[in-house]
Amino acid sequence: MERKEIMLFDFDCYREAIINVFLHNEWVNLNEPMITFYSDRIEILSR
Repeated sequence: MERKEIMLFDFDCYREAIINVFLHNEWVNLNEPMITFYSDRIEILSR
């Protein structure tokens, strides 16, 4: 038998979300994106 690695975190999805939050943020009012890390999730907020 061969051991199969299963990733529990999708790094490509995370990278895409970070890129989107910075590209689609409203920078006119100097609002910066908010990224919050919890034990069971990551919240990414674009203002």
